[in-house]
Amino acid sequence: MGEGTVVLTRSVLTFVNLLIFSRILGKTQVAHLTFFEYVAGATLGSIAAELSASLSIRPWPIFVALATWVVLTLAMQFTAIKSRWLSKMLDGEPVVLIQDGQILERNLRRMRMRESELLELLRGQSIFHVDEVELAIMEPRGSLSVLKRPEHLPATVSDLHIQTRSRGLGIELVVDGEVMDQNLRRLGVNRAWLTAKLQEQGLSGPEEAFLAVVDAEGKVYVDRYTDKFPPALDLSDYPGPN
Repeated sequence: MGEGTVVLTRSVLTFVNLLIFSRILGKTQVAHLTFFEYVAGATLGSIAAELSASLSIRPWPIFVALATWVVLTLAMQFTAIKSRWLSKMLDGEPVVLIQDGQILERNLRRMRMRESELLELLRGQSIFHVDEVELAIMEPRGSLSVLKRPEHLPATVSDLHIQTRSRGLGIELVVDGEVMDQNLRRLGVNRAWLTAKLQEQGLSGPEEAFLAVVDAEGKVYVDRYTDKFPPALDLSDYPGPN
């Protein structure tokens, strides 16, 4: 076989193996990876790239290395679930960065963070003043958990003694113009009912709907292919291409 054919064959086999291995290792989002999981993923990617393109290396030892890394990573994950000590070793522990409205500089240095980074994380949670914070904790996976002072918490429905009802989980009726018949059967309705609901909102049929969802109260939300609204606001201050 030619080099191109060999590379193509190896790449396909590597892709299939990575797909299987990634399913085995789980669905952790990139933003929620621990440092160990990130390093393990980068190593697996490096081994896979070596297997795909390095024609001077026999594929079998690389497959063994790939499988070994997956097995070891999986073993560490399961062991960390059972072992508190190993979990702390791999993931670390939460660190308090703000307490009673005061930044703990020592812990900030320990996390190797600048105050500007901490303020950015607070702004991401709609907090623009440090004195509004009772407690801010940097979690092991990199997110910042914030507890506001009681006087800065928004009023809740229970505070106002208002009775509310849950709308439940939305159920898709139409997706990209296609009727979800299985969901209609779950709801005990038919296409005639769906068409009537769509016509109430000015659509002639499901083919005109990009998305249609019904809640527990029977209210149907519809997004059309041809939405009627003014042009989107342009927030750019740069006259060239964005």
